[in-house]
Amino acid sequence: MTLSIRLFDFLQLLLLNRYVFFVLLLLGYTRIMKLYGGLPSLMQAWRFEIPLLLYCYFFGNTITRKTPLQPVIVAAPIVLLYAVYDFYHLQFGRLPRLIALAEVPELMAVMPLWLKALLIAIIGTTLFIFFLTVRWGAVLPMTLGVLPLAGLFVAVESYPVSFMKAFEKTQKGIVTYSDVMSVANNGRISMTLYNEARRKSMREKTAHYLENPYYLLDVDKVIAKVKEQRSRRNVHLIVLESFLDPELLLDAEFSRNPAHPDFEKIFKRKGGAVHFPGLRGCNGPGRI
Repeated sequence: MTLSIRLFDFLQLLLLNRYVFFVLLLLGYTRIMKLYGGLPSLMQAWRFEIPLLLYCYFFGNTITRKTPLQPVIVAAPIVLLYAVYDFYHLQFGRLPRLIALAEVPELMAVMPLWLKALLIAIIGTTLFIFFLTVRWGAVLPMTLGVLPLAGLFVAVESYPVSFMKAFEKTQKGIVTYSDVMSVANNGRISMTLYNEARRKSMREKTAHYLENPYYLLDVDKVIAKVKEQRSRRNVHLIVLESFLDPELLLDAEFSRNPAHPDFEKIFKRKGGAVHFPGLRGCNGPGRI
């Protein structure tokens, strides 16, 4: 009987705690947002994203004062960050990059006043309450807790190639043409870190060409050749990935019928339609 009670208490302690409810909250939120056009669910991101979120949640609980609302106060900034990801995705159709932070002032300048006030109120209130409960005197826990996060940031910014290799070996597949599929495999924050490392690695690879006088001379030569061709007739070859009936382009004017005779034999008077699917999350252009 005593053993059964102890086992029950252990299972209750293991399953009924703030960390389990925190993960369930994020899983439920991401599942709901997926149904309404947001980024995919967090369900598959168990290798790096969920452990990282749990660590951040643990760190937040460590450095804040214990109150009945502590689990909610600590979880709120993380959930808010996920909401920002989904809001950005719904507006622009892709996963935000860290470099996009430089665009925040411009976005705020063109944003409607009511939306700007709402965002400032929500973000400001959430962060104000969180920082109000932080135990600023707990220097040692704060320092030790920040070190792993700082190390992760240093790895991304200073050793991007190594970070990318480690990420690609340990995480699920990265789909270069689709943010949505990559996020579904690895999570929002994980892919943001990976994309930042990829951006840094590309800058390192192209650093040799920046301000290189010999390279700039070669570019100037190519530009001069292109300018010479302006007065000449150029041939433009347009390749489509699927068939398109030119007659569907009602406002287009052609010097001659662009359709091949064999094409007309098949599709003439058969009817047709053109559909541009919204490839949300893809990095490339839409396809016909």
